[in-house]
Amino acid sequence: MSEHAAVIDHGVGLDRPTRYALIALALAQALALYALARASDANVDLRWLYGGCALAGLLPPLFYLGCNRLYDWRNLVAALLAGPLLFALGWHLGWLYGPAAAGSNPPDDFIFSFAASMGVAVFVLASYLRAWSAYRRPVFRYPELLLYTHEQLFSIVLVVVFSGIAWALLALWAALFDAIGIRLFSWLFQQPLFVWLCHGLIAGIALAVIRSQPRLIATLSAMSRALLRVLLVPVATAILLFVLALPWVGLEPIWDTGQAASLMMALSLVLLALFATAFLPDASDSGYPRPVRALIWLAVVILPINVALAAWALGLRIDQHGLSVDRLWAAIMLAFIAAYALGYALVILCSPTKASARLQRINVVLGLVVAGTLILVNTPLADLRALSAHDQAQRLLQSRIAPERFDYAYLRRELGPYGMAELKRLRDSDFAAEHPAAAQRIARVMKSPTAADPEPLLDTRDPEAVAAAFDIVPSDVRVPEQVAKLAVQASPRCLRSPRQCRLVQAVHADMTFWWEITRSGGNNRYGTAFAEIDGRWRSVGSVVSRGCRDKPASADDDHTAPRALGGPFVAFVDDHCIYVIDPSADFLTRRGALR
Repeated sequence: MSEHAAVIDHGVGLDRPTRYALIALALAQALALYALARASDANVDLRWLYGGCALAGLLPPLFYLGCNRLYDWRNLVAALLAGPLLFALGWHLGWLYGPAAAGSNPPDDFIFSFAASMGVAVFVLASYLRAWSAYRRPVFRYPELLLYTHEQLFSIVLVVVFSGIAWALLALWAALFDAIGIRLFSWLFQQPLFVWLCHGLIAGIALAVIRSQPRLIATLSAMSRALLRVLLVPVATAILLFVLALPWVGLEPIWDTGQAASLMMALSLVLLALFATAFLPDASDSGYPRPVRALIWLAVVILPINVALAAWALGLRIDQHGLSVDRLWAAIMLAFIAAYALGYALVILCSPTKASARLQRINVVLGLVVAGTLILVNTPLADLRALSAHDQAQRLLQSRIAPERFDYAYLRRELGPYGMAELKRLRDSDFAAEHPAAAQRIARVMKSPTAADPEPLLDTRDPEAVAAAFDIVPSDVRVPEQVAKLAVQASPRCLRSPRQCRLVQAVHADMTFWWEITRSGGNNRYGTAFAEIDGRWRSVGSVVSRGCRDKPASADDDHTAPRALGGPFVAFVDDHCIYVIDPSADFLTRRGALR
């Protein structure tokens, strides 16, 4: 099919059979999801249930967004390829919650991460299905893919808005009849079957109407690109000024923020998104003066510096605390950003005259890579929970973390059956025989019905034993007996993770404070503060960090006592954080009475 035919396809919209088919598909999806919701109340094998949910929830959107014509054999090919794959991925998710999860406590975010990642993958693949159908062969051109992506985004937003308005009108309808004593409609509109079917019908009609207005979508796309071009200039300027400022200020201020990786990843992602959307489709006719175009190209060329700094910051956190699911997701996002940034920079430097066309081809290829990666991490081949569980166990076995500081409950509470399998392997290994206390903790974590509340391994009535479970700062002071008891009451979890919490003594002008706080609490730390009033130690409020810097793992052993800061606030500072005492109302009342 010629390029001219493909362009004509953008302005024709859906034919009548396709519109009716999309509405029928929406109703069928609503019925399927309703049946699956009813089945979830029964004792159904979760592998079958989640497989069905993945199929019914994710396959129809592929055709809502990617179908051009009803009678197109490519739709059948897409269904035959995507349908079994989605069911298998849902089966694996059900396996994480079903029989394999016996004894573990899979969190609800397993479902969220699956739905979010696979939703993005389906969204990306829908654009390629549209392009394949438009050209009648697997030809993917970046301008068309970008236009399809915009159409999909606007379609989703408009369907949501239309559905909200429609349900508001139904609620008004029910309220109107309720006012005259007829409650039939309010009863009907609350029935689950009606809700599912009505929602499917409303969304299907909205989708059919919206997708039949391609010229409107093209206009909205052009308007959005024009607005984004305005935003691209200050973002590119910010990137350039940031990199130029680094030789003068150094890297230390970046780590002091405590959010180095996320800040630089966010800034890089915004620049890449604006560049690919607003500039790349027609760089020669972007409306920018030549100096502004040069500034944008330069900002993209130096973007790998930002990516390298973000990777360094993330690497420090991984080296300090090992792999977790959150850090692996961050690493995946950083890998995507790095692929785009490095690809863009190399093409611009090596072939500036042909940069625009080659960058568009890079985007086409990397779009498929992103979708494929998101699918892969939801399979057993690259499940992030398995990678995290293995790495955490290896850190313990290789003595990269002390057994008394290891979070055994994390394996069971956050990593599902993979974490439980690693706990069993640790229990049966030579490590357990060499570390009886660790073996006892593993056994209790595995036995606990909640996995988040294993019994402590010490006598809570012994103040010295309780104090020994904390990391004391400064190390040469003795913890008052009453403070030890208050710390146990405030944070009993500290006794389940010996040496993971700190008791800190801080001397102010007219009062000495103690507070308990998590030892490796990241960059947002908080705890409970205690002070002596009328000869008795009491809880006086909370202590909150107001800025911490990233630090290497060796800094966890620092025992520097915090120093009082002058000024109107009760605040302290050590080598890594600033802490502020947030007093309770009871403490303020007592202070006022004492004075």
